[in-house]
Amino acid sequence: MKKITAILLLVCALFVLTGASVLAEDEPSDLPVITQWDQGKGYDASGSMLKDTWALDSVNVDGKYVLFGADGEVLQKADKWQERNETEENYSITDQSTGIIAVRCSTFPDFTGIVEGVLEEEAGTRYSFELDQENGYSRNVSVSAGSYRLLLTAYDDKFYYQTNSQEEAVEIQGEGFEIVNLQVTQETTGTVSVQEGNERKNNVLSNEVQSQRVSEDELEKMGAFLLITVLICIAGYGIYRKRKKTYT
Repeated sequence: MKKITAILLLVCALFVLTGASVLAEDEPSDLPVITQWDQGKGYDASGSMLKDTWALDSVNVDGKYVLFGADGEVLQKADKWQERNETEENYSITDQSTGIIAVRCSTFPDFTGIVEGVLEEEAGTRYSFELDQENGYSRNVSVSAGSYRLLLTAYDDKFYYQTNSQEEAVEIQGEGFEIVNLQVTQETTGTVSVQEGNERKNNVLSNEVQSQRVSEDELEKMGAFLLITVLICIAGYGIYRKRKKTYT
């Protein structure tokens, strides 16, 4: 009977460990959340640079999960959490070489807005940056070797503006250095609604709330799973007691 009890306890323990692993695979709740990008590096809500970790990107739609290296560089991205092992296996040491794309933007005299940009590599890796008066509309973005296209949005509190680039794409090799010159023109391409302005201001807050909800949902699932595990253990113990009475 002792052997049966030991087997039941072992099965319950394996069930708990396996189930917890599956839940973590489906919806990780302890990942840091990227709330902003600066020069190709990801930062959480406290302003700390993310290093040596996977993180959940709340800024960009593509590449939801991001793997950061020891210096905060982006090693790889995955759209689904289940793809991360494959992503890590496909990552090689050669991917660690990074170059610099120096983004320089000139504006018309009255422009005091923001230029949001994305350097998108052919494989889908994206590096976001932001230009404003504080940084002099200038950023050095650390990127992996590859060919990148520019996605740009210039705006202030009233209008969107046409932004021109001397090159539609930029290619960087190894630890190279390339300069990209941009020009924000007075030509407007649309108006900024009050709703859009409010959405930008509340973006970080909403992302934090969403992350908190994911964590709460994960805890509820874990609680339900543990309850089922306890019931299975109780049922197993009941069977053991019943058989013991039968044989005595």
